[in-house]
Amino acid sequence: MDFQGKADGDTAANAGDAITKDEVSTTSSPLTAESTTFGSQIMCTTITINNDSDKPVNFNSIDWKMQDPNGAARMTTYGGDRAELSFGDLAPGGQVSGDVCFEGDPAAQPGQYVVLNDGFISFSSNRLAWVNNF
Repeated sequence: MDFQGKADGDTAANAGDAITKDEVSTTSSPLTAESTTFGSQIMCTTITINNDSDKPVNFNSIDWKMQDPNGAARMTTYGGDRAELSFGDLAPGGQVSGDVCFEGDPAAQPGQYVVLNDGFISFSSNRLAWVNNF
């Protein structure tokens, strides 16, 4: 699966599909758009990480970005009442789930949005990517 800016080592899937790398399975649910109590537009996804390896895995909400249809990668933002992913270590056999949100409005800017993770997978520069089309 291709997306704008995809590098050779990147692994991409459709939103909602699991990507397994180094015995760690990660899923990014399809992005949902909503308004915050402050009136801004955000897009959120639920991240689920299953550690089937024999080592702890570090996770952090700041390791996530969302690339908009223009190719700009946005950092996470406050998601209101959502249960945010936060950060920590996931033990072997463990699972963690939480939301990450980004500024964006697919109604105002339709196209391809890509949720990117470039943090915890074996400390490599290869990214995991989930493609969303609006």
